[in-house]
Amino acid sequence: MGLLVGASGACRPAADSAATPKTRAEADSPHAAAKPTAAPSETIPTTKRPPEDEKDTPKEEASSTSAAPSSGPKVDLQANIDLLRDVGNEMLEAWAKIRSVRAKVNVSMDQRENPFISLHGEGVREQINRDGRSLVYLKMLTTFSTDNPSQDGPDRIWTGRRTRLISDGVYAYVHEETHDGERYYKTWARPPQLYPLGGPALMRLLLRLQSLRQEEDMVFHGDWVHVFKGLTNNGQAKVTVKIRRDIGMLVDLRIANPQRGVKRVITLSEIETNVDIPEDRFVFQPPEGVTVQDMTVSKTDETKEGTPAQTPSKP
Repeated sequence: MGLLVGASGACRPAADSAATPKTRAEADSPHAAAKPTAAPSETIPTTKRPPEDEKDTPKEEASSTSAAPSSGPKVDLQANIDLLRDVGNEMLEAWAKIRSVRAKVNVSMDQRENPFISLHGEGVREQINRDGRSLVYLKMLTTFSTDNPSQDGPDRIWTGRRTRLISDGVYAYVHEETHDGERYYKTWARPPQLYPLGGPALMRLLLRLQSLRQEEDMVFHGDWVHVFKGLTNNGQAKVTVKIRRDIGMLVDLRIANPQRGVKRVITLSEIETNVDIPEDRFVFQPPEGVTVQDMTVSKTDETKEGTPAQTPSKP
């Protein structure tokens, strides 16, 4: 899952440089407000200023937040800056010492349509600098299952899906196995791969929360964490963020939207930092002869037969 790890100097956090696709904007997701920039500041600003990345906000994201009237106060950027000035700079300094991370990631989501959706996987990610920009390399194996709410008792239907994914922070290459067979396809990298877990991207996530406040520090899974609470930019979802004090890394993110009946939880555990990660672990190579569907092309780019563009695998 999304192990977005940053470093100081030449290696900026990838979530701050990789262009995120417009199609992944979510109205109740705080990461959508944490849009990456090419060269973020590594310290918390002391005066109020327009967000550097505001001009790059996807149109779909802007329309989704403006269409629904906010039920809470507007974001007070200056108040958030004042709140995060000291603790935020401490977290950035701790995060700058992190070169790579290995962790176990658990993502779960409850919603009315599907009472429980759960993904479990292990992700490994390393920060490297290539062609003048930082890239995220992510490899994981996840299992995905949904409970069909239309049936109860012993006849309740469970559908399963096994997914192997490699992502460079912009695109995701997926091998998916289901009861109906298997397929390979290329798509946009989306949450949870792209949730900002540290560095300036995580600071922007906090800065853009409404009614941001810091709770008392607590011990979470054996480590001291900072606890922040607030509302998403549309004021509809409550957000709780736990960040490890010693490494400045997000370890628990909870988003609850009572109006839509959605609750999302992302938790990282068994965290190892500054481990050696071979780059060849993140090379996408499907079996010879397998066709990869390109799901990122628009309708105008589709073939005359009306099928998505195909990318044959290299021998």
